[in-house]
Amino acid sequence: MMRIFQGIWICVGFLFLAAPAAAACSLRGQAPNIHSSGWSIEQAMKLHEDLMADASCDEAIKTYADNLLKKRLYRTALDERRSAAKRLEYARLARQIEPHWRVAELIGDLYWGMKNYNQAGKYFLEARALAEKEPPEADIREDEMQLLYRKMAETLPLMSTPPAASRASDAQAGALLKPSIRGFKVAAVNVPITFKSGTAEPDELGEAWLEEFIAAVKAQGERRVVLAGHTDPVGSEANNLKLSLRRAEAVAAALRQSGYDGEIMTEGHGEEQVPPPPAGISADSEEHYRLARRVEWKQ
Repeated sequence: MMRIFQGIWICVGFLFLAAPAAAACSLRGQAPNIHSSGWSIEQAMKLHEDLMADASCDEAIKTYADNLLKKRLYRTALDERRSAAKRLEYARLARQIEPHWRVAELIGDLYWGMKNYNQAGKYFLEARALAEKEPPEADIREDEMQLLYRKMAETLPLMSTPPAASRASDAQAGALLKPSIRGFKVAAVNVPITFKSGTAEPDELGEAWLEEFIAAVKAQGERRVVLAGHTDPVGSEANNLKLSLRRAEAVAAALRQSGYDGEIMTEGHGEEQVPPPPAGISADSEEHYRLARRVEWKQ
């Protein structure tokens, strides 16, 4: 019996020794070239593709390659010598590997330059949501959050999609109009409520943003709300002053009707505070005036 067991172990040992060793990842040594300036972006992407398809390369080296390509794609997307379409392509590929707030902000910038405000707003809002999920020790400066907030404030009024379509899937109603990001708090939130021409009655899209605003006020637990109405410079100064106050009061009335029982103050500034047009928007254009027609939620 002992000889039988010895024979079995000898056979098993022989088979183990005779089995071919797993092939090492032949592309491991080339992986750093993905982020090398000596390789074109096309070469880097091809190497990454080959490495991902190589069954002999383990998950650790593939994760390493993903990180290298993500950084390379983002760096390439920042290159203003390339066309906006190519930069957008590379930025979106970087986002597919792993979403990051800086990548999402860049995609928003590129869509803004194309005047695709729906997509620009979507990605600025995604950037905000991703930034807020970063750990407290993340290297995010206050001026970066200030700039991102300004981009959102300039884009939301130009979007034609309702807020529910722009809100991150895991975000609650009101999240789009939060007055702060990672400790940075704005002096005023531009509430993109659009009104029927010459009236204080919100249009269909304005109604959706009004609901978002009400949800934001309640989510923040504010006991005092200050609303300031503004108009574009079309029409007489006197009429615009009255209209701006009527619009602020219309928002206040809707807030009260929702059950809010805190203090509400309203102001009307007419055409006194028309903001300067942001980059890419012509002064006195319809886009510029849409940014001027606003109700501010002062903080």
